[in-house]
Amino acid sequence: MEKNIVEHKYKLRRRDRIQKNGHNSFLVFFTGLSGSGQSTLANALEQKLYADGISTYVLDGDNVRKGINSDLSFEPKDRSENIRRIAEVSGLKSITLEDDIDISRGDMIVRTKNKPESSQDVEVMLCWLNHESAKPRAKYLVRHTTNEQTAMIKEVVYKIDINNLSRNSEDKELSANDICKVKLKTTKPLHFDSYRDNRNTGSLVLIDPLTNQTVAAGMIVS
Repeated sequence: MEKNIVEHKYKLRRRDRIQKNGHNSFLVFFTGLSGSGQSTLANALEQKLYADGISTYVLDGDNVRKGINSDLSFEPKDRSENIRRIAEVSGLKSITLEDDIDISRGDMIVRTKNKPESSQDVEVMLCWLNHESAKPRAKYLVRHTTNEQTAMIKEVVYKIDINNLSRNSEDKELSANDICKVKLKTTKPLHFDSYRDNRNTGSLVLIDPLTNQTVAAGMIVS
């Protein structure tokens, strides 16, 4: 059978569609318990994007089960196959694990010889963005890749004088536009690289949990 299957190369590419549509392409994948409102959210989002001139297409889980997935049950094995088929159609790459491992949002799958650092103590070069000064040892939300958890600024190591780039280890108060090196303490270990090695896993933002405002952006040092 395999010798009769030939992969065909088509001339139109993703960049051609992006140029024609005038916007990048991306995929939004709504997950959750049955009846929790994914279809309602997808419907509302599509209408908003359509009104803004963004080309869209929705693959609804229940609708798909009436078509290409109508042969599948709700047993665990068929549930996985249901997601795999939807992922294949939408262009999203899915991974099936050999072992029963609890993996959730924010977890990483990496090569055994390319592991990131894991620690609750993280040193970060931080730019304070908020008009209100940082609160000593206050709790903030740290958003790192797709992981979000609570953290606090354990220590301000030094601030950078932007006029001469000298380090000031005496002044510990962080105000708007201050650049500094700080030590963060997180509630759970972060899996990270230094920003120098990997910008995606080496960057983070701090969010005020009360106002939901981004108060700082940082580059992980170690």
